[in-house]
Amino acid sequence: MQPPTRCGFFLGDGAGVGKGRQLAGIILDNLARGRSKHLWFSSSADLKHDAVRDLSDLGCHLPVHDGCQGLDRGSKGLGLSTEMTRGVLFSTYATLVSATSAQKQSGKSRLRQLVEWCGGPDFEGCLMLDECHKAKNFQPGKEEASSKVAQAVIELQRALPMARVVYCSATGASDLSNMAYMERLGLWGPFSAFATFEAFTEGVKNRGVGGLEMLAMEMKASSPLRPTDGL
Repeated sequence: MQPPTRCGFFLGDGAGVGKGRQLAGIILDNLARGRSKHLWFSSSADLKHDAVRDLSDLGCHLPVHDGCQGLDRGSKGLGLSTEMTRGVLFSTYATLVSATSAQKQSGKSRLRQLVEWCGGPDFEGCLMLDECHKAKNFQPGKEEASSKVAQAVIELQRALPMARVVYCSATGASDLSNMAYMERLGLWGPFSAFATFEAFTEGVKNRGVGGLEMLAMEMKASSPLRPTDGL
């Protein structure tokens, strides 16, 4: 029996709307509910400064950790500092698929390091996938043909089944084939109208533009962000 998995949310507002501020708001809401550990991925390390600004502007003063440098220091000394036990760990997708020389020798990876920092599969914090189109090259059933970033994003989601996943991109749904890594949306798989991602794409494409419009309406109508629930 497949373990329970929390649904995700796709934030697809256009460029300049303020998606970073919205992600910061989701983290602030979760902090108020007692969840103080979160992961935030984006395309560039420079965007960490924007994340810090957006969180601070909302009055959310959780520490924002730079990549995995703090985790590396903790693994070499007496363990993680008190500050590193909570906060937002900001990383790039490139870092997600990298590994230190020590990790390579022991067969570990950055991904495993991040999962361990979260505390394993019981982690219920936010998994923010900003600029998530970086993971678009995923081919279900043909993992060897998928990009390393796409494979890592899929593995991370499966390793943290209870994480609150937010896919964020202005171009995340530019083509149906680019959505294969968005497993948490519930558009295919158990309890949906389509058994597989291939069946989903074929079913929508066969309905033409009307099918795409119906998909957009379905995604908006099934939004989990009801006032009483939170993400």
